[in-house]
Parts: sequence; C-alpha cells; structure tokens
Amino acid sequence: MRLKYSLLTIIFLISCTAKKSYVEKEGYDWLEEVRGRDAMEWVKNENSLTTKHFEKTSYFEKLKEQNLEILNDKDKIAYPSSVINGQVYNLWKDEKNPKGLLRRKSVENYRNDTGQWETVLDFDLLAKKEKRTWFYRGLNCYKNASPCMMGLSPEGTDARAQREFDLKEKKFVEEGFKFPASKSSFTYVNENLILISDAINKATQTDSGYAMVVKTHRRGRPLNRAEAVYTGERSDVYAGAGSVFDPKTSRSYYFIQRAKTFYTSEYFLFDKDFRTQKMGIPDSARFEGVFADQIFVKTNTEWKVGRKTFKAGSLVSFPYSEFAKPKNVKAIYTPNKKSSFQGLYVTKDNLFIKAFSNVMQKFYRVEENFKLTEIKLPSDFGSFYLRGTSPYSNDVFLSFQSLLNPNTLYSLANNKLTKIKSLKSYFKTAGLVEKRFFTKSKDGVEVPYTIVHRENIKLDGNNPTLIYGYGGFRVSMTPYYSADLGKFWLEKGGVYVLTHIRGGGEYGPSWHAAALKRKRQTAYNDFYAIAEDVIKRKITNPNKVGILGGSNGGLLTTVAFNQRPDLYKAVISAVPLTDMLRFHKLLAGASWVGEYGSPEIPEEKEFLKTISPFHNIGPLKKESPWLFMKTNTSDDRVHPAHARKMAKKAKAYGHKTFYYENTQGGHGGRDNYEQRATSKALEYSFLYEALGVTL
Repeated sequence: MRLKYSLLTIIFLISCTAKKSYVEKEGYDWLEEVRGRDAMEWVKNENSLTTKHFEKTSYFEKLKEQNLEILNDKDKIAYPSSVINGQVYNLWKDEKNPKGLLRRKSVENYRNDTGQWETVLDFDLLAKKEKRTWFYRGLNCYKNASPCMMGLSPEGTDARAQREFDLKEKKFVEEGFKFPASKSSFTYVNENLILISDAINKATQTDSGYAMVVKTHRRGRPLNRAEAVYTGERSDVYAGAGSVFDPKTSRSYYFIQRAKTFYTSEYFLFDKDFRTQKMGIPDSARFEGVFADQIFVKTNTEWKVGRKTFKAGSLVSFPYSEFAKPKNVKAIYTPNKKSSFQGLYVTKDNLFIKAFSNVMQKFYRVEENFKLTEIKLPSDFGSFYLRGTSPYSNDVFLSFQSLLNPNTLYSLANNKLTKIKSLKSYFKTAGLVEKRFFTKSKDGVEVPYTIVHRENIKLDGNNPTLIYGYGGFRVSMTPYYSADLGKFWLEKGGVYVLTHIRGGGEYGPSWHAAALKRKRQTAYNDFYAIAEDVIKRKITNPNKVGILGGSNGGLLTTVAFNQRPDLYKAVISAVPLTDMLRFHKLLAGASWVGEYGSPEIPEEKEFLKTISPFHNIGPLKKESPWLFMKTNTSDDRVHPAHARKMAKKAKAYGHKTFYYENTQGGHGGRDNYEQRATSKALEYSFLYEALGVTL
C-alpha cells in the first residue's frame, strides 16, 4: 500500500520552513535534477518531515517490525527464478542476506522439497568486495548451460550491467564479455559471438533511452569494434535483437523487433549472415514464439489473410517457411467479448496458454491439432504465474494465489497440479469473503471490481475502504495475496477493492483501446463509478475512502485527487506520472506517447492539459483529500521529478501532503527489506490517520 500526509495548515508549513537546513528554490524545474544538490536536500528535508510525523504515532514501529518479520520469514517459498540444465535457481533474501543469495538445487530435490541449496553467488559479499550494491537481474545462458550473461542492476534501476558468469565455476569469467550499466540487451549466437542491442551511449539510444542499434560482438575484441547489423530510428521506442529456441526442431531463430511505438512493431528474422527479412504480420501484432516449425502471433487488431478474418486478441500460427508472407494461418485461441489471450509459454514438448474469461484466469494446454485442454486451477478467484518455464525442459512450476489464499507452489504433470509448498497465512481469513461486482460507468458500460470484506459487514457507510487502480498499458489486474494488506488492513476491519477499469487488458484489446490517448478520461470515469458504487452500497462513505496506485496508477490517483476530491479522504500516489506536458522529455517517457498521446501534437496536448495533475492542482478546498506522494531516486523509468513537483506544488497550495523518496529501488521497488518495511509502515500509518482507523 502507499499513502502519505502533508502539513496541517499554511501556518504549520511556515513553521516547518523555518527549520529547514537549506534555502528552497523557486519554481519546479530544479527538481528534475535527479541527484542535484538542491533537489536532494529538498528530498532529505521532506523525508525527515514525513518520518518524524509518523514515528511519533503509537503504531509506526510495530508496523515496521511486523513487516520485517514477514519479509524475513525463513519459511517463505523459494520461487524459481530460472531452470537451467536440470537445476532450479533461486534468489533468496533474509535478515542475514539482505542483498540476496543466488542459489540452486536439482529439479528433483526442488520438486520434493529435499536436499540442500548450493550457493552460486553471495551478493552481500559482492557488495563488500566491490563497494557497490548490485541487484540481481537474471541469467541469459548459451544453450541453457554455461557461460551466461548475468544482469546486475545498480541501485535497482532498469539499466543493468552485464557480466559473463560461469555456472560450473560459480564465478565471473575473467576476460569474458562485460558491459557497463545501460538499457542494452544481449543474446548468444555461439560461445564466442553475441548480439548486442546497444544503448550504452547517447549515439546508440532512442529518444526513450533504449537501444537503437543492433551489433555483433566477438569475444576478445573491444566493444568499439562491434559491427552494426541493424539501426532503427531515434524516434522508435527501441530496436532490439532476441532469439527463440524451437525444441521440436532444435533450431534457434534470431530476430529483431523494431518497436516504432509502444503498440506497433516490425519484426525481422536474421539469416546466417545477419541479413534481415521482414516478417509479414501487421505492425499491431506481437510475435509470441516458434514451436514445431510454426510461428505464433497475437493479433491486436483484426487481421485478414486471404478469405479468413482473425479477431483482435487472437492467437494464431503459420508455418515458419511462410514468415515473409503468411498464407496458411490458423486460429489457436479466439476470444469473445468477455475473454482475452494473455500469454503463450513454450516447454520442451508442450505449449501452454494463459487467458482471461469473465475476469478470471484460465490455463490451457495446446494439444495436437491445436485443441485446447483446460487445466483446472485451485480457484476461480485468484491468479497464477508460471515460474522458470524453459523450452529446454518439461519442468513446469506454477504458483497460485488469491486475495485470501496465500501463494501455493505446484508442479505440473499430465495436466494436473501437484502441491509442493504453501506460504503460511499471515492474517486471519475467517469471516472474510471475496466477491465480484459490476457497476455502470458514465457511458453505460459495465465495469467489474473485486472486493474483500467481512462477511458480517455492517452496511452503515462507515467502513474504511482502500481502492486500488491502474487502468493502462493492457495490464490486467488479478487478485493477489498480500500479507501486509491482510494483516494491517483486512484484519483490522478494512475493506479492499481491486478495480478492473478500462485501459487494462481484462477484456482484450478493445478494453485497452477504450481509454487510449484522448479517450483516457474513460479509465478515470470507470474508477469514480466504482467508488460511487461502493458508497451507494453503504459499505463506506467518502471520508473513509483511500485510493492507491503506482506508476500509471499513480497518475490515476493524482488525477482523481484533482477531479473528484469529493469521493476520497486519502490518496496514495507511488512512482507516478504527474506532469503530462513534459513526460515525454523525462527518462523513458517518450516511449509512452503511444499510450497517452503526444504533447507535441496540438489536439493531444489540449487533452493532456485537462488531466495533467501537476497543472490542474489548485488551492485547498473543504473536501480536499490528504495526499501521500512516494517515489524512488534511482527510478530510471518514471522520473522522480513527477512526484517531487506534485508534492511541492500541493504543499504550496496548502494541501495536507506527505512525501517520501527511497534512495534505492528503481521503479519496481527493488530495495532491501529494511527500506521496504519502513515504506510500508509509513503508508499504513498514513492510511490509519487519514481515515481514522481505530486500532
């Protein structure tokens, strides 16, 4: 959860200013200097104000302590981060290993929960040796063995350094491939040759900061002698090389994806001399993989091939020999109005499909002749994740969870799930119920939401309620188990609402397109309709409603802060976008023009002006909710200035605003457990005070 306060009155603000150890500058642009001296002094002061306020409460330290106990629990599930050459690899963090251990054990021992873990790399020791904190970001191995490229993120950023690592010797390869931190990617062609999607310097980056040039790089040669084999446009989101392995033919295929926008791409396949030929699919389609000499593609718009028409959101296939001009296209999965294709997974002998139907996840195995066999999941209310799936192995591990049921790890064989281990329940679920409701949005479209509350809830309009929303980028919201949400909110009588608003992918491409660019207000109207429905049902009232969202969801909640202050009392906005007239000039922002529209196009700029939280915030009103802005200094995806500027301006207008900025963690919050526990304690403390939760 995420939330925070501000200062009580303008008088209180003035008194706080008098205590500052620095002179605050006028305006807001200086806050865009990520680690500028003045900006960081401002961050330090705001963090101090926030932590001092909540540390005085009777519950902050207890919340932090209990969060740490949960995070450091030695009985938690060790999920596979990858399965390589018969070994399950796992990154493990606990109190003794805050930065983590990369470790492994055999698949058989893992499945049977036997045997000891073997340490491959100790990241705490690495940090001491190199005097720098690295966050593990995965292994990319040659032919599912060794050597591998290991991703290492400084401070949790999206940018990552890459170093060649020998899994047999459990050490970095001397004189091996090595690259500085950037948003580059790498693929082995053979043991001595890699494809590098180069974003190491400005000359090879798109405007979004991702790779624009693909190069071949040979072992033993300096990087400046790498040979360019493809160059995209600077206005592209990225141009990157990748590879897929077809387990049925034992062939590896190398391709380039030129992402012209976030939702349109051209795909090219390499021949042995690294010459490219374009794949003959629509720019809106997404290449999903190769299996048994068949190319699999997801359609995001209607696609006509000869006399056949394939619906938007379908999974289709055609022979690899027809990649330049598909003819014999077959539908593998065709959605209806209430379903959507979510992903294709390839193992050595099998294909699996993840889908949505009526806002419930579905899992299918693709049989011969493309017949789909449904694999029964433990519950309709829940979500699953495939862990460590590889085309080199038939080992499939699946974790399942719901809002009330803790994560359980299963292995899959013969279309049946066998339980390996369940996470213990961290909160009391007796008397709690999960329900699915629908309500009509402003335009009459029915929008679903999932709600958890006490079975014997009093419909007196007085229950503290937290509403979570995202609504963008085709991301589907699925029920998940959160120990802190259960222990610090549901167990104390709070109500939780998970929204499935437009802009997401729950009902396929059309559900997303309904809130794209100048249609964005649709997502916000959906969000408001759900709050109104929960209030209408007498579950809560506006003075008891908090809202939470991160990233695009942080934009959602700050828009709501401006547009519907009458509906909420507490607003949490984490790693948000707020300056919608400059987002495309900050870090990776240019890549999101396909989602939000461009401030450089007059008609799109005019709409963005109407929603931009930073530009629409005004003076304090009687019904204005409390605001908690949260971000990370090392976030190299959404610039921390979005949160900084919004918080500073909100305070200038007298809004009760709290601000907190982690100095580590990146956009995904990959911080250590101590930092995470502190952040969670601040958020719940904010919620308790803002909504008057009685402990």
